[in-house]
Amino acid sequence: MQNADVTIECVFVHKGEIIAAARNRTDELLDAPSEAPSSADTSNIFQETTLMNGDALREIGFRRFVFGAGNERFGGNGSVLALHDDPALLNSPVHRSEGGYYREESIMLLRKFHMTEDTNAPTPKTKARRILKTNIQRAA
Repeated sequence: MQNADVTIECVFVHKGEIIAAARNRTDELLDAPSEAPSSADTSNIFQETTLMNGDALREIGFRRFVFGAGNERFGGNGSVLALHDDPALLNSPVHRSEGGYYREESIMLLRKFHMTEDTNAPTPKTKARRILKTNIQRAA
């Protein structure tokens, strides 16, 4: 959150070793494709990817995807659509998707980010009245 961008970080692991790491730089670079999953054998990330990035990870050939919090609006690895193991998508092999690692910490990091104001937005919304919600529902 030091760079005023969503705290989405991604770590790529091969045979137990970190081979690449990335973070969202969308606001910093003013470039939407600079999201963490697209800029870095296993992908570890705070929040489940969107449908677009979930499909991209499968196309690239990841075998395992690990995330903290599910993405109930746009999730592409099980929360909304299970693109990671859909047999109808014949163009790429399936991969494992595992969610819930450091789930509560991931949710709180994202909530804290959403309390900040986006100074790069065309019409920034003031968030001075927002209250940080600390209650987290149990995972289904």
